[in-house]
Amino acid sequence: MRKYLLFILVVLLSLKVSIAQKVINNQLSARHQKVAGTNLFMIVPDGFIPSNSFQGFQQNSSGSSLVVAELPGTFGDFLAGFTPEALKTKGVLMNKKEMLTINGKKGVLYTTLQHANSTDYTKYILLLANGKTTFMVNGIFPKLLVQLDRPMREAILSIVHHKGKALDPLEGISFEINVQETKLKLAQNLTGSLLYTVDGKAPTLSEDKTTFIVSLGTTPLPENMSEKEAAMNRLNKLPYTNLSVDETASGEVIVDGMKGYEIVAYGPLKDGMVSGVVYQMMLFNVQGYCLLIGTSTTELKENISLFKKVAKTFKRK
Repeated sequence: MRKYLLFILVVLLSLKVSIAQKVINNQLSARHQKVAGTNLFMIVPDGFIPSNSFQGFQQNSSGSSLVVAELPGTFGDFLAGFTPEALKTKGVLMNKKEMLTINGKKGVLYTTLQHANSTDYTKYILLLANGKTTFMVNGIFPKLLVQLDRPMREAILSIVHHKGKALDPLEGISFEINVQETKLKLAQNLTGSLLYTVDGKAPTLSEDKTTFIVSLGTTPLPENMSEKEAAMNRLNKLPYTNLSVDETASGEVIVDGMKGYEIVAYGPLKDGMVSGVVYQMMLFNVQGYCLLIGTSTTELKENISLFKKVAKTFKRK
């Protein structure tokens, strides 16, 4: 379970620990904005708008964002898995850890620093208990923009979980794929990425561990890089090693008017012990990219055909 949580997250942890626990009682107000696809509400800073790429809000002018997710695993699971050593492997420095309670839910707020793309970023990470799941809110902004520090912290701590009508996991999603008449079922909307499994659960309880994930990114294709090069670079960032690309099953694609590249690769997947297949298709436009990834350890030929069929139904709304 711990490896699964770390794989989903790539998030953050502590060095300084506050002794006193802060108690916050928020009331839902007219200023609160709903996070699409969730029952969470926040008071967002001026200039932030709902994102089309993830669950949360973004400020395009500063490259800042508030990213929200509900993750499988208890609050205790996450606390046990967040270690300074794990952060260091991701290039993240933890400056502060504050235990708190928000509307009766146990929580912790981490203050971290990370260097990426030649910029130092401040990251606030809130973990909030929710029974068998945990809410996570990341507030990310350039460290030099000190004027955003207080508004971002206040936005995160303004969170309200309001159990209302049944959730629509596709709310706020700016794309669609067609999985009708396939074995895939929507399991989860994870910060704007759609996860499909055979039984519609995350993590899956089925013996068939076939999964398919669709997500959007905001990084355009570099001018000096081909679609194939970008796709290969992305494949190498997946948590698998020693993958062997099948060049005969890989190649250029055009889907929904976007150029891209699809890759079929074989190698060890489950804990590095069970061999399987990884399918990846990456599509590009001026706003960024779309990433579709399928994995399976059984019925490889059939599942490759399934992944290719479903990926080619991708369509922007």
